Amino acid sequence: MEFPTKVIVELTNNCNLSCAMCPRHHINMELGYMSMELWRRIISEIPKGATILPFWRGESTMHPNFREMIRELGGYEVVLATNGTNVNSIIDVLPYLKVINVSIHNEDSYAGYHKIKSSITNSAKVIASMVEGEQEFLDGARLYKRHTIDGIWGKVDGFSKLNMTGEKCQRLLETIITWDGKIGRCCYVWDTNIPMGSYPDEICQKCDQWAGNGRTL
Repeated sequence: MEFPTKVIVELTNNCNLSCAMCPRHHINMELGYMSMELWRRIISEIPKGATILPFWRGESTMHPNFREMIRELGGYEVVLATNGTNVNSIIDVLPYLKVINVSIHNEDSYAGYHKIKSSITNSAKVIASMVEGEQEFLDGARLYKRHTIDGIWGKVDGFSKLNMTGEKCQRLLETIITWDGKIGRCCYVWDTNIPMGSYPDEICQKCDQWAGNGRTL
């Protein structure tokens, strides 16, 4: 079976920040870093031209082999999300990135965003984003709603009932592979130990993505 054309590959679920809105505070997960052996096996199976997002529940630049991993992604559309604090690691691999989404949470993130943006020499796009409820460092940045509220996955607003009868959730079009080789159910549900019931199960129906209010990462 072939990989889909959009794949999220988690290099690590470790992070150097502790943002209040982050789903990390609601799950108990082992922290780790994807092995080079697993990384190369995954990449070898993804067709060239596919979109690869080398991040998920952590800060990818913390991986000790981050630069080497990204440099092995020639021929792919690479979209990276980062908190911008390890800025030199990102600048070193800019030729391999199509989109860099810098999530600004503090002064270091803010400075990192500007340093990355000023270092672009190709057609790569740099996006600044912030989360509602946090300090706003930059006017005009893309503003995300909180994607986890009180431990409810995908919750960004008031309770929303399923209203997508006959349609499928767009998150199911993505494949997620965690640092230890597990398959994630969707980018909103960070706990890979939660079993999937009859589709759509209770978690899906509580997620605002079903009502069209969700925000992609």
